[in-house]
Amino acid sequence: AFCHLELGDIQKADALSQEAMELTAENPAASRDQIGIVEFFRGVVLVRLGRGEEAIPLLENSWDRFFAFTPHEFTWRERVIRDALAVAEAAGDAEAAARWKARRVETAQSSTVR
Repeated sequence: AFCHLELGDIQKADALSQEAMELTAENPAASRDQIGIVEFFRGVVLVRLGRGEEAIPLLENSWDRFFAFTPHEFTWRERVIRDALAVAEAAGDAEAAARWKARRVETAQSSTVR
């Protein structure tokens, strides 16, 4: 889905990311981190589609299930923070924006300390 998104085929990315969400939900063997990655990519697609309010819970879940445990230098960690913060600010959700800003600061500080 993400490759199609980056190539500009947003409709295909939308269909594939939705299908991945459904397959993950049906699979009892799907691990927490796998679910988090699928939610992240679905959230990114929704952001690109202008459906930020739908993306916020998926990005939050992806943080809790995967990104909170990744090294602070992990590039995708920065992407989820950036996208979620932009969506929260655009939606006027001050509480969510504050959470994502704190995550951004903590990630930046931890990355420079090492």
